[in-house]
Amino acid sequence: MKRILDILCDQVIDVALIVKEAERVIDESRFLTTFPEKFLERMWNIQSQVYNLFINYHYNNNLNDDNVNDEMIDLMYTIVEYKHLYRNKSYAYRVMNSLLDIVEQSFIEINS
Repeated sequence: MKRILDILCDQVIDVALIVKEAERVIDESRFLTTFPEKFLERMWNIQSQVYNLFINYHYNNNLNDDNVNDEMIDLMYTIVEYKHLYRNKSYAYRVMNSLLDIVEQSFIEINS
C-alpha cells in the first residue's frame, strides 16, 4: 500500500506542475485570440481525477489495488480522448500528451 500511495502522491504533484505551467503559459500568452476555457476545464478535470484517486486510496479506503488499476485505465482513456480533440503538435495536444505520460508511468510503476 505504501508504495502505491507514494506513486499516486508523485502523480498528483507531477500533474499539478504540468497544469500550473500550462496556466502560466496561457496567462502570459499575447497571441491568444480566444480564451481556452474548454482546455483549462479538461486539465482541471484530469487534475481532479488524479487527486481524488489519491484521496480515495489513502484516506477513504474506498479503493483496493485492483480498483486503482481500473481508475488509472479510465483516467488514461479520458486523457487520450481529450488529446485527440486537439491538433497534433499544438500546445494543448502536447500538454495532454505530457499528462498522459505521467499517468502511464504511474500505471507502469504500480504494476511492476
